[in-house]
Amino acid sequence: MGNRKFSLGIDTSNYTTSLALVNESLQVVAQQRQLLYVKKGEKGLRQSQALFEHVGNLPSVMGKLMGEAEKNTGLSSGAIASRIVIVAASERPRPVEGSYMPVFRSGASLGSCLASALGAVYLGISHQEGHIEAIRRFTSMKGSSPFLALHLSGGTTECLLCRQRDPAGGDEKKGQPERKAGYEIRLTGKSLDLSAGQLLDRVGVALGLDFPCGGQLDRLALSFLKEGDFRQAQKQKSLGKEENGRKSPASWKKGLSPVRVKEGMMNLSGIETQAQRLILQRGLSGVLKDCEGRENCLPEQRAGMEMAGEIAAGVLLRLGEGIFQMLKQCMEKEKVYQVIMAGGVSASVFLRQQLTRAFEGLPEGAGLYFDSRGYAADNAVGTALIGMRHFLGCLQEPKGASYETR
Repeated sequence: MGNRKFSLGIDTSNYTTSLALVNESLQVVAQQRQLLYVKKGEKGLRQSQALFEHVGNLPSVMGKLMGEAEKNTGLSSGAIASRIVIVAASERPRPVEGSYMPVFRSGASLGSCLASALGAVYLGISHQEGHIEAIRRFTSMKGSSPFLALHLSGGTTECLLCRQRDPAGGDEKKGQPERKAGYEIRLTGKSLDLSAGQLLDRVGVALGLDFPCGGQLDRLALSFLKEGDFRQAQKQKSLGKEENGRKSPASWKKGLSPVRVKEGMMNLSGIETQAQRLILQRGLSGVLKDCEGRENCLPEQRAGMEMAGEIAAGVLLRLGEGIFQMLKQCMEKEKVYQVIMAGGVSASVFLRQQLTRAFEGLPEGAGLYFDSRGYAADNAVGTALIGMRHFLGCLQEPKGASYETR
């Protein structure tokens, strides 16, 4: 390993305690995450409770991180710590003035203390920048700037115009001699009420799933998906048809109005209200409690699971349609046609297939890029990468950079 240097990333979000270590070649040396505990039936955590859980999680997550790093580098934990040259932590949700959330204070405080103890540089960034970096660095879109990032998570549904910042300078003429690595971000589209994650969580909890519900709802909807369904759902106008005894994809959206999108802005609360009404009308409240997958269901639960699956598929179809309209409007408005998908909801296989299919109909030059490394959900990899790029102080790829996870 020689005198290899490391960047330590810390992210303490509403959902996950995350730590990551990357080297100066921008390779991920180690990363660890632990979900925060949410009681069954609850729809999230209060900020105070989430912060308290992070304080309890950080020591064990740090221990696991150092153990993984020792295994991957052949160095002792002491040698690794001595080579940490920068500690980066998510201090706030977004890189805009006034953005604040108490939950990030646990990671930021730890990061500042560690940097002081190790004689390392400390860098505070935003949670949103970490999400974007974690996806962008591992796609084929590395050289494209500006680009659009669609951040879909439990707290955010935003389409962002992004430009990478150059920490090496260029701002002295503006009286800003010091720069941070990261991104200049401008909002160009968003949900005006619920986030995509809130929509899925509220529908999932009503059906009896455990919070957070996105992954479970996604698997439920996928279990009713067959080859060609997205193409049919886009083409079919009438609802309620059956094909060989199976309801058509368009019928899954029955009772759920299309999402209205204007100038990149949309509302999702209407879908949630309609989905909740369907759940009550069909007697499906809590039907999936202690039942994920047909094999785990009691016989009397299976019929309810079929109906719940149709609602899940319908909600995701309507959400995907709205997201596609938002992206089309934002691309045209900004004249930027490269889009990365970030945030936990972007890990949805259902949405990925639907949006990929929809993008095939766009003119050549439009590109949609998804996570391929498991970094869509909350993590500290992007935070650590921005930290190392800040330390290196340039936009050019460091010699030997491979973006490969060790």
